[in-house]
Amino acid sequence: MGHRDELSLDVWGFLDSRFEVNADGDVTFIGDRYPISGKVLPELLPWARETIDAPLEPFDVHESSYPPELPERVQYEAFETAAVEIVGSQHISFEARDRLRHGHGHSQEDMWAIHHGSLPRVPDVVIRPGDVDEVTQLVEAAVKHGVCVIPYGGGTNVTEALRCSPE
Repeated sequence: MGHRDELSLDVWGFLDSRFEVNADGDVTFIGDRYPISGKVLPELLPWARETIDAPLEPFDVHESSYPPELPERVQYEAFETAAVEIVGSQHISFEARDRLRHGHGHSQEDMWAIHHGSLPRVPDVVIRPGDVDEVTQLVEAAVKHGVCVIPYGGGTNVTEALRCSPE
């Protein structure tokens, strides 16, 4: 994936596309991939205030503390050894960036937690199996070693399926 198509790790969408407030307090859409790109949207904040009763003030900004401090990774040596045998080490990540991205969705609560709070728990490892057989073997290894598996789909977390239990 080239830089242009690189997904943002902390919000919806791509790194090159976002809303910004200009010096006049109007919203502008930054980027060049969408028809709205480069457009100043002076009616967006007034519309939000009136239509959805959202008291959005353009310069009332809560500075982000992204990325948040992550909880310490718990190691499961026997399971991790089995996982390497199943998918190969190149398909396993212990990196904080991967663990964080796979430990939250894109709900308002998730966005607030990663920008202004904390996540009590994120995955300890991210494994990218290549086929159904590898998934089956990983689940069997997880059962054998008492490890919780959280399947990752689209990453939205609308069903709360990505939320890791603190235990």
